[in-house]
Amino acid sequence: MTEQPEWECVANIGDMNPIDHGGKFILADKTGRYEPEMEVLEKEYNRRNSWMVWRFTMEPHTYINGVLSDNPYHPDKPVWYADDIADVARSCDKEPQELIDALCSQDARERAEGYYCLFTCLSADNFDSCPLTLDREEVEERYADEPYNVEV
Repeated sequence: MTEQPEWECVANIGDMNPIDHGGKFILADKTGRYEPEMEVLEKEYNRRNSWMVWRFTMEPHTYINGVLSDNPYHPDKPVWYADDIADVARSCDKEPQELIDALCSQDARERAEGYYCLFTCLSADNFDSCPLTLDREEVEERYADEPYNVEV
């Protein structure tokens, strides 16, 4: 039987007030079996009392012989956004190699910065096609307790 993950928030690399200004939470599995995940919280400015929550795994990438891949079994197969890296990097005010290095990093915070750049440039639905929609009360309840009550 596979051990279930035990998530803990290790960082919020978003705003100090994530409910009102957006949160980017890095979640690590205490068991060490699963890759870190990112949860992005954003207020829907076109809808009153509505927040969106996207959550996705931050798979580590490789960059071998000029191929950016997220497939550990076939590192010669490029990730679906490999051809867009230069444009995405430019949109995030980064050099392409800087973005590649972030995506290949073993440090979850560095990898999260790379993933957030992709997330903002390549449509959030590509990372989580079924985001949660919550009202203020639900958001306050969700982020007040484990695993999100990390000091930022």
